[in-house]
Amino acid sequence: MVIKIIKNRDLYAALLIVIFSIFNFNYNLFYVVSNERFDYFQVESEQFVLDGYLNYKLNQADLKLGQFTRPSIDMFNEGEKYKPRQWYFNNFVEGEFWEYKSHFGLQLLIFDFFNGDLRLVQTLASLLLSLVLGSIFYILSKIISFQFSLVLILSIVFNPWITPIARNSYFLLFIYFIPFLVSLFFVKKINLKKSQLIKMLIVLYLIFLIKSLIGYDYLSTIVLISMIPIVFFAMKNRR
Repeated sequence: MVIKIIKNRDLYAALLIVIFSIFNFNYNLFYVVSNERFDYFQVESEQFVLDGYLNYKLNQADLKLGQFTRPSIDMFNEGEKYKPRQWYFNNFVEGEFWEYKSHFGLQLLIFDFFNGDLRLVQTLASLLLSLVLGSIFYILSKIISFQFSLVLILSIVFNPWITPIARNSYFLLFIYFIPFLVSLFFVKKINLKKSQLIKMLIVLYLIFLIKSLIGYDYLSTIVLISMIPIVFFAMKNRR
C-alpha cells in the first residue's frame, strides 16, 4: 500500500491540491486572508455581473454588464453599506443603470445560463480553478520535479491576492491559467507531430477568444506565461 502511494504520489498530491484549493477558494478555510477581505475584495467588479443580471430580470433589459447608481448610498462616507452581493440577493436596485461597455460580457451570459445562481457559479469557478491548478501540478511534476511543482502551485493556491477573487463571477480566474496548462500538455507532442502543433494553436486560439470575450485583463501576461513551457523545451533541446 505504501509503495503504491509512493509510486503514485504525483497523482495523490494533485488530488489533495484540488481538495485544499476548493476549500480555500470557496470558504477561506485556511484563513489566507481575513473574512472581510475574502467577502469584499474586488466585489465591485462582480457588481457588474450582479447588477447587469438584476437589470435584465427586473427591468426586462438586455443582458449587459453594468451597475446601478444607488444614489441613497454614499460609498465614500458609508463604505460599510457597500454590499453588492447582499443587494443582489435582496433584489435591491436604485437609480440609473450605467452600462459597462469596455468588455463583451461573456461571464454575464454564463451567469444567465445558470439562472443567476451566484453561489453555484462561485462554486463552479472555484472548482474549475482547483482542477486546473491540480492538473498543472501533475503535468509539471512529471516534466521538472515534484518539489518545484509543489512549491509553485502552493504559492498560487495560498496566495492572498488570488484567494479572495478565485470564486469571483466577473473574473472567472480559471481561464487565466488554462493557456499555461494547454502548453504544458502539448509541449512534448508538438516536436513529434505537426498535427499536435496545429491542435495546440487551435485550442489556444479558442481559449484566448473566450478570455477576450470575458475581459482583456492581464491578457498580455497570460499569453506570455503560456509561452514559458514552449521556450523552456526549446532551450532545453538545444543543449
